[in-house]
Amino acid sequence: MQLSPTLPTVLFLNYLFSGNAVSTEKGKTSVFPVTVYRMPGERTKGLGGGQPCLMVHLAHTKTALWRRWSACRKTISNQVLREALTPFALPYDLRDNAEQITVSGFEPYNHDLQNLEGGFMLIPAHWLDVMKYLVMHPNGTLRDLSQVLTNVYAHLPELQGKFDDEFRCLWLGEERDSNVKAMIKDCHLDHTCGMARARAFDKIINTNDGQVWILPPLSQKTKLTQYNQLSFAYGVQCWKEQLQGLNTAYAFFTGEAVSAEAFHMHSLMVKDEITPVLSREECRRNGIFNAPEASAICHAIRVTRYRLKTRYGSDFAVNFWGSCK
Repeated sequence: MQLSPTLPTVLFLNYLFSGNAVSTEKGKTSVFPVTVYRMPGERTKGLGGGQPCLMVHLAHTKTALWRRWSACRKTISNQVLREALTPFALPYDLRDNAEQITVSGFEPYNHDLQNLEGGFMLIPAHWLDVMKYLVMHPNGTLRDLSQVLTNVYAHLPELQGKFDDEFRCLWLGEERDSNVKAMIKDCHLDHTCGMARARAFDKIINTNDGQVWILPPLSQKTKLTQYNQLSFAYGVQCWKEQLQGLNTAYAFFTGEAVSAEAFHMHSLMVKDEITPVLSREECRRNGIFNAPEASAICHAIRVTRYRLKTRYGSDFAVNFWGSCK
């Protein structure tokens, strides 16, 4: 099935194949390779097969997209992402959510509607492998979003020329890394979002300033989750056993055979052979990665926005996307 040319799907693919979704040396890991078996007992019988997928947590991904491009907050929500990705996603039994929560290190949803829909989506790796070339050059580097969107919306006359650099601040806003410090610095902020933080190392690991990392208490509705030694924790550097699982995604998307020796990754398609691979205990002692954070507000961008509104009218800026959302 081909990509529906919408803003959320284009931004999602760009994010997914960038270091913002996978940067294992910084613990910035937002996607998780899994194999889905359609028949009960297929895995335990050793029959092989199964469908490789990337497991994506919607609320976390939404928050990361907001952090990456400030203008996304006006156009992307959990429901918008769900509607954009559902045609390509693999359905699953919501009772499997418990295993997904354990792997990802995220906390469970505690709202009835959220539980009904599920917090995760399973995106088939084969579909992503075909669609990656929309946002990537053949050499594995990302295409600039202005080039991608110009091609995707070439059929809409009202959008011609709108993706020139002159208007970039209107359709992307401030462009930043979705770094860990910004994502988890204040667990109480709505903008941070409860689903964007991990609980696998709550009260166990230190932050870089030497303080114990303590998250707000779980809702009374939420059952305690039993995380295991492979559970990820956002902001904690990935260790050997986790990397071995993630390296299978690198092998799939690059077509490059990998050895049994684990390696770090900077995006799903870029190998990091410089950062040493550490044990779980060493990664726990390292604490949460404390990335320097650029200012969330760029005054130069805001001045440019104001000038564009003055020159072209406020309606041009407010209704910039027209019918392409």
